[in-house]
Amino acid sequence: MMIDRAAGVTPTRFVDRGLRQEIGGLIGKATRDDMLRTFLWVSECQIAQEICEAWEKFISSLDREVRDANSLKAATDRTYSWVPDSRDEITKDCHDASSALLAELQGPSPMKVGTRLLITRRA
Repeated sequence: MMIDRAAGVTPTRFVDRGLRQEIGGLIGKATRDDMLRTFLWVSECQIAQEICEAWEKFISSLDREVRDANSLKAATDRTYSWVPDSRDEITKDCHDASSALLAELQGPSPMKVGTRLLITRRA
């Protein structure tokens, strides 16, 4: 049994007695390896969630910047376009990627903000 009664961490006390017994049984059968595996899995999920939230914030910010730039562009007589820089392949690839992203943001189907990464546990 892995339960340390002197520890500062206690399992959640569920209202449903059957659920409490089921969880208690699982905890009672858990080994140190099971606990470490669970801890690592939950930690990986939390890190993945933080990455998804950071990307969602970035995409939202980028989308806002594109909308602001388009409204500023619409208020002027000038036409602007991406000017490719042919200094090297990396710069060219960066311009291509940014142009593709801009086209996707301006395209008929807007990017979905809030898409979550589905994390599944491997057996």
